[in-house]
Amino acid sequence: MSDDLVIRLHDEAMRLSGQSIDRGCVDSGIASNLADAAADALTEARAEIERLREAAKGQLVVINTAIAERERAERNRDMWKDQCERQAARLELLHAAIKRQVDNIERWRETGKPASPDESKSIYEQLVAALNG
Repeated sequence: MSDDLVIRLHDEAMRLSGQSIDRGCVDSGIASNLADAAADALTEARAEIERLREAAKGQLVVINTAIAERERAERNRDMWKDQCERQAARLELLHAAIKRQVDNIERWRETGKPASPDESKSIYEQLVAALNG
């Protein structure tokens, strides 16, 4: 309802309250016009409320879609983080096993002495464990 209508309703109510019964017909016409204007304003207000309600529904769909997308992104981030952590741990095992094998080969090339059977077996087992990680 507009401020002008509210003011007009108040003004007319004050004016009507001071009139005699002789003016009753005119006053009822004015009151009728005010009632029509008030009804029109209420109808417009209801339409605006419905328009805003529909707009809010649309916004709610957008918000729910954004929330679902964020949750999906978080799940993917967590999944990739876990996978990266597992791969990093496996790479560390592989690196340690390969380094041990390379160190063993370099020692053998420098000294001409191969690793003992127990050490060779241990190096092999470490390589297999790292590959099967």
